[in-house]
Amino acid sequence: MFWTAKDIAQEMDALGYYALWTAEHHFQHEGYECFPNLIQLSLWLATQTKRLKLGCAFNVLPMWHPIRLAEDYAMADIVTDGRVIMGVGRGYHSREVESFGAPVIDQAANRELFEEQVDLMLKCFNEESFSHRGKAYDVPPPVEYRGYQLREITCVPRPKYLPVEVWMPIASSKS
Repeated sequence: MFWTAKDIAQEMDALGYYALWTAEHHFQHEGYECFPNLIQLSLWLATQTKRLKLGCAFNVLPMWHPIRLAEDYAMADIVTDGRVIMGVGRGYHSREVESFGAPVIDQAANRELFEEQVDLMLKCFNEESFSHRGKAYDVPPPVEYRGYQLREITCVPRPKYLPVEVWMPIASSKS
């Protein structure tokens, strides 16, 4: 499937398409083609193409730590000169999301976690330094660091292009 993705990306690039969008999935033994890490896939496809943008549709945010995903995206934004398009979603496959220890069957808990994660991820992108106190995340944590208490952290690197365009799927008016 990776070689097929490469072939498709190269053909789309040659034909002048704007973007190729890929989806994050896990544990699909039925034959569904799975890309478990869209940013890594996009980094590789960027080395195989010249202009094609590479969209993440979507990184399933409840299965990620939002700071780690923000850092990974920032690196991809820098090394591809803005060719990776960020996208996040809440997830809908219980086999995937619940296996990573995040809620999806409890939709209210899934939404609450997702909204806090988006808030934290956007702080990483848009603020020079920040703190966050939420239900799922306490950043920086209340621990001593080299003899003092951290009050804020800084995400390094930060994306090359700000503001970051973040795409999200919408399935209903409640979304």
